[in-house]
Amino acid sequence: MVEIASEERFKGEAGKNLLAQIIERSVEKDGEGS
Repeated sequence: MVEIASEERFKGEAGKNLLAQIIERSVEKDGEGS
């Protein structure tokens, strides 16, 4: 059970990091466009 919990937590952190990267890219694109 501990392994599953840690795996889910890792997926959650990875998802947050990926989402942050996507937001940063979109912000950079908006900045360049305007």
